[in-house]
Amino acid sequence: MIAARIDLREQITQRTVYRYLPLFQDVARSSRIKGVILVINSPGGEANASQILANSIFRLASRKKVYCVVEGMAASGAYWIASSCSMIFAMETSLIGSIGIIGIVPRISKLLDRMGVKVEVSKIGPMKDMNSPFSEGSEQETAAYGQVLSDVFRKFREDVVSRRHISEGNAPGVINGAIFSAQKALGNGLIDRIGDYSDALEAIQKDLGGKIKVKTYEIRRSLIGRMLSSGLLWGPLRSAIEESLFLGEDVPQLMFRF
Repeated sequence: MIAARIDLREQITQRTVYRYLPLFQDVARSSRIKGVILVINSPGGEANASQILANSIFRLASRKKVYCVVEGMAASGAYWIASSCSMIFAMETSLIGSIGIIGIVPRISKLLDRMGVKVEVSKIGPMKDMNSPFSEGSEQETAAYGQVLSDVFRKFREDVVSRRHISEGNAPGVINGAIFSAQKALGNGLIDRIGDYSDALEAIQKDLGGKIKVKTYEIRRSLIGRMLSSGLLWGPLRSAIEESLFLGEDVPQLMFRF
């Protein structure tokens, strides 16, 4: 028997969907693959992209055993995906939850006024520039945007409550945007067991009833992406920048890393 290992270690965007959805679909169609171990370390991301991937995993879990292992964090949209698996494992140091929706709108109109910059907006429809950074935003716009967020959150909440079998009585203390430790998440019903990849592998092997071979399915990156990640292109460029700016290893290098 074969079990597929798939790692999801990135912020979730539409690009994530384009890369992972065909992979999930291929695994679902394969008669040789009896189970899946999905390893997640992600802060979440776009609501729509998260829902697409969560629904794909949910359909996959209706046909095969899909065990999730949270290694770093499964927050927000990443937890939406994790909640769609057959079982969730998380390490003692993992962070779980952040089940909520957030929208951030910068308002820069006063700054532009001080700079003497005026922005003229031509629109048809009074709400067309809702959430524009160039206006202060009316009460009507704020209420309308709040309703949009509420509608998206309602679907997120509905899926988590249904797929994790969380009672309505316990939901307010769990589905409130908070992030939880693995121990707390276990008590709240957000995960099934505290454990790592080896524990998940042992469990899925036991549930499938026999020895399994794990095959890792990786997202194939472009040639340029592979060269950048290997340092063939980025390494020499980074060294040249560091030397020209007199940067050493004692200087934070975050800006130079992918």
